[in-house]
Amino acid sequence: MPSPFPALVALLSALLAAPAWALTLAEAMERAAENTEAGALLRAETERSEALSRAARAGYLPRLSASATLTRNDTEIRLGDRVTTQLYDASAALTASADLFRAQVVGQARSATREVDVQRARARAERGALRHAAAEAYLRALAAGRNVEAAREARRSASETLAEAAAREATGFGVRADVARARLALIEAQTAEEDASAALEDALLALGYLTGHEEVRLETLDLPSTLPWEAGAAAPERPALLVSLDAQRQLSEARLGAQWLDFFPSAALQGQMHFGRSSLRAPEGRWWALTLQLSWVLFDGARYGRLDAARAEVALSDLRIAQEERRTSHERQRRARALRRALAQELLADEAIEVAEENRRLAAERLAAGVVTALDLTLAEEALFRARVRRSLATLDRQLADLALAYLEGRLDAPFAPSPSPPQR
Repeated sequence: MPSPFPALVALLSALLAAPAWALTLAEAMERAAENTEAGALLRAETERSEALSRAARAGYLPRLSASATLTRNDTEIRLGDRVTTQLYDASAALTASADLFRAQVVGQARSATREVDVQRARARAERGALRHAAAEAYLRALAAGRNVEAAREARRSASETLAEAAAREATGFGVRADVARARLALIEAQTAEEDASAALEDALLALGYLTGHEEVRLETLDLPSTLPWEAGAAAPERPALLVSLDAQRQLSEARLGAQWLDFFPSAALQGQMHFGRSSLRAPEGRWWALTLQLSWVLFDGARYGRLDAARAEVALSDLRIAQEERRTSHERQRRARALRRALAQELLADEAIEVAEENRRLAAERLAAGVVTALDLTLAEEALFRARVRRSLATLDRQLADLALAYLEGRLDAPFAPSPSPPQR
């Protein structure tokens, strides 16, 4: 009976060599936005702001406290047959208090609610930026893979041309200069392949870092014919970054209102129930008190400074919004021009590849017919390699320009796929 171990070893080797998971562009974007430390930080900051908001709104609620005391007096004092001061005096109290009107609590609660809105809008904008970074790394990795393939094809062609030039020189139909030039072209193609491979490794490493994967391989990437932001929902009225600045301005207005409320008086009600030993005040050992407290700060110089600072913060918020709107408009125009230019360059690159392939085919036929030397074929192959690289870079430029335009328009703010789970091996 044959041993099963060789089959098991082969199966394990195949499993280890096979791709662990397929990583689509939409999944990579969502992993960067949700399944990394950056996404966890955004969730934690939002939860923190929500907790602070709940704490601020709790100022509207009454407060209840309990206390107990035990006192050892130096002597017992009597008044007739009644003990007025016990040697050991124990008591307990239950106190309830509520603010009938406290302007500071109103201002703090409103500001805390606005801070939650600010953090949620900021988290949405940050997730859009994370999606943009992951998509850019994904597209760069695919472009690097195309360059590696073009460099390998150029190396194979250069190797064949070198062999052809050497064979023709050996038979007396070629010259040594053609062999030297073909060998140089092979070295340049090998160098280009090494550079392209290094660029691919860097791109995959960056993609793995952004998506939270320790290792991402080129064969696991899958670019759809329609990019996620092209098939997604229409652009919102305002991108998340501007929405976060709008929320920041509303927060500044709430803080300004809170400073104005600081000029109002406050009213509080406090009730206390006391339990202790019998006394002249409370023969049964129980007494209660109800206190109404009214207070009004007539002058506090620091309030005017805080009021001026709140006014300045509102003005700063307006300036930040205007600056970001102008920057966004400028970037959108610049990216739109870059997209049009990349589309034109991509069309030219396609035409250049067709011409270079035809030129290479003609050079090979003329070399076989003995009309030209191997140098002409080497030059044609180099031109074809450059055309393929330009085509790959033109495609990358178009994709990146389209991606940047989608980011500026807010089309990356919403998720494109459900929150992905960790990869299954």
